[in-house]
Amino acid sequence: MKRFLLDTHVFVWLVEEPGQITRSLLDELADIDNEVFLSAASFWEIAMNRNRGRMKFEGNVIDEMRAAKFRELPVTGAHYEAAVALPEIHKDPFDRLLVAQALAEGLILVTRDKLLAAYNVPMIRV
Repeated sequence: MKRFLLDTHVFVWLVEEPGQITRSLLDELADIDNEVFLSAASFWEIAMNRNRGRMKFEGNVIDEMRAAKFRELPVTGAHYEAAVALPEIHKDPFDRLLVAQALAEGLILVTRDKLLAAYNVPMIRV
């Protein structure tokens, strides 16, 4: 069993542009033996980007997450503390939080952001 944490843009692609994702990764994410998580931070990031006109995500994030059989990963105080303790390699607070969550929870981060590899987080690059 593998356990994945989706970067926000990967979740958006899965819902709106699945052609951005390789067939092999789509199969892994759909495998019922694997667990796929979406951070509560991604809900906030999507909402902020929609409100600023930077994203046209049309669906309801919770409904789309549940339809895909993904699980919500709450953000804890320990996650925030871990994110703040990370070196300043990446400036985006959402990405730093996802790295901290992946490290704390033993998850494989699924992202296209090559800068995140500098944190030595287990990851799959899209």
